[in-house]
Amino acid sequence: MQRSIHFLFPKPVYIIDSEKTFHSENEVLLNSEYKKSNHGYFNSSVSSNIIEEVPVLAAWIHGQISSYAREMLGISQKLQFTQSWCLKHDAGQIQTVHPHRHPNSIVSGAYYVYATENSAQLKITKDSASGNYPYIEWDKDEQIVANSPWMHDWTYFDVKTGRLILFPSNTEHTVVDKMVDNEVRCVLSFNTWFEEQIGTESRYTLL
Repeated sequence: MQRSIHFLFPKPVYIIDSEKTFHSENEVLLNSEYKKSNHGYFNSSVSSNIIEEVPVLAAWIHGQISSYAREMLGISQKLQFTQSWCLKHDAGQIQTVHPHRHPNSIVSGAYYVYATENSAQLKITKDSASGNYPYIEWDKDEQIVANSPWMHDWTYFDVKTGRLILFPSNTEHTVVDKMVDNEVRCVLSFNTWFEEQIGTESRYTLL
């Protein structure tokens, strides 16, 4: 008897550690003007196009986005940044960000301007059942689940300075509460959209 397992319809997450450390541009982002977030747990950059202040870093990230879009999503059109902002947790702040997605965007990502091994991880959650299909829960064998990544409801990703994580913008992600007394955590986030029209007139999909 032969058995095979097929992992269907995965959600690709790209993790790239920059070989080049963008020291000077990281400093620009760290020292930008910030305001207290309405959520109260972090500070957000005043600029909503902050990536324009770091052109070398922006070019590197854009190159990674292009590769990800082409190789993981089959996108042949060029993407452009639409908005970009930094979130910063100062020393003594609880490192947390509420669960969210990025609407009106294709590829989103997080570039870690400053983070250490103590920093809170990025948590990405599996899409839940929706539509007319009921969501049914049953007891699972914890040992089997632990050794079966396809059964996991979420995954944690370690973060560090210079790490870039890319994912489809409709992916739910969050930062779970962690108190780090003496360290800052700063991340550059961004959204993207197509540079030109997409779809085709003949298929009535043109935008």
